[in-house]
Amino acid sequence: MPFLSLYCETGFDFSSCPEWSSCQNHPVYSLWRQASQTFAELACGNITVLLNGSIANAFDKKSMFGSVELDSLNPQSVDYVNIKVVANLEGPYIESCSQGSVLDLIQILRSRGFSWTCTDNDQTLMILQCIQDPKESACQTCANSLSHRQCLTSN
Repeated sequence: MPFLSLYCETGFDFSSCPEWSSCQNHPVYSLWRQASQTFAELACGNITVLLNGSIANAFDKKSMFGSVELDSLNPQSVDYVNIKVVANLEGPYIESCSQGSVLDLIQILRSRGFSWTCTDNDQTLMILQCIQDPKESACQTCANSLSHRQCLTSN
C-alpha cells in the first residue's frame, strides 16, 4: 500500500482523499448526512424549501435534501411544505412550480401525504437579491415601481 494511500485511509492526509460527496463512507459526508437526517426528523410546523429556478434539476434527488432530508421529514410533524422557486434576477428561467424537477418534488410530497404550496419568484426573495446586487436592471425597475407607489400613497 502506498504511503499516501495509508494516510488517506487512516485520516492523516486529506489532500489525497476523494471528494467527500463521492464516497458515502467519507467522514465529512457521514457527518453531514447524519446532521441532515436529524435536522429533518426534528422539523415541525411549516417548513420552506428554497430552489434555484435558474438551474436544471433545481430539485436533485441525489442532493442531501433529496436523498436524506426529504425522506426523513415526518408528515405527522410537518404541517405544510412551502416550496419557493426563485430564479436569478436576469435569468435564465429554467424551472418553476409547473415545469422541471420541481414537479418531481411535488409528486413525492403528494405521495407521502404532505400539504404543500409552490410559489415562483417570491417578491421578498427577489428583493433580497436586489439588496445584494442593486445595480441589476430588474432591481432598478422594482425600485422605480416602489418609489412611484410611495409617491401615490403619500399624496
